[in-house]
Amino acid sequence: MGVALVSLLDEGVAAVRRGALDEAFALFERDCRASRHRPSYYWWFLADHVLGCEERVEATLHALDRLLASTREPSERREASWKQGKLLERLGRTVEAERAFARAAAPATERPRERQAAAEEPPPADGEADDRARTWHHRGAALLAGGHPQEALACFERSLADNSGEWGSVDVMRVAELDRARALAALGRHEEALTMLGRIAAVDEHEPLSSARDCRLALVYHAQAASEAALGRPATETLRRFVATAGGVARRFPGMLASEIAAARRQLDQA
Repeated sequence: MGVALVSLLDEGVAAVRRGALDEAFALFERDCRASRHRPSYYWWFLADHVLGCEERVEATLHALDRLLASTREPSERREASWKQGKLLERLGRTVEAERAFARAAAPATERPRERQAAAEEPPPADGEADDRARTWHHRGAALLAGGHPQEALACFERSLADNSGEWGSVDVMRVAELDRARALAALGRHEEALTMLGRIAAVDEHEPLSSARDCRLALVYHAQAASEAALGRPATETLRRFVATAGGVARRFPGMLASEIAAARRQLDQA
């Protein structure tokens, strides 16, 4: 029996590596029926160890779909939905990413509601505060990228609320604050956005130098300049700060913020 099970598992892995996913799934399901493993074992194995590379993103999404269909465990469903959301976000499929993050944030016993009410759903009570805060933040980012700033704003505010207290993460808090300001700007609430961005900049400008601090500060300056321009105010000085800070980031991480830097330089040349 043991030899047969190993053979089925090995055959399934070999089929995956050949790209024969349907054959692999059939082999894994046969192995599952003959063994004590739960079905989710195989889909985690696929998603994490076999398919989890750049050229296999679609196949990884399919494996995670199979996992979600095969398990009712809240922690497994939350993690699988989170992984799906991140992959879909990377592919630019923002609407699908938002739905995946909604599943990660919704109670496992309930189906996520429609988008209008989704931001009011509480995340799972059994997760750590940092995980919940990150889930709400990524869900908000997907909504903002998909053109839904009001719903995104609610998610960022929930992220900040879940990230408060003794065990809160400073990095998660600051990124959520920045994105909350960006959501306010997208709603035309530029004065509020500038007030919030000013507070973030005042803190970050006095923080020790680091790549994370410089990248966040560059994004703050970029958002400030956009809101200043929207209000008809001079943004030249803010754009200069952005170019100087973002240029340092781009030297350490070639290509990062390249299009934003090029656009800011064009604006400065025209000023």
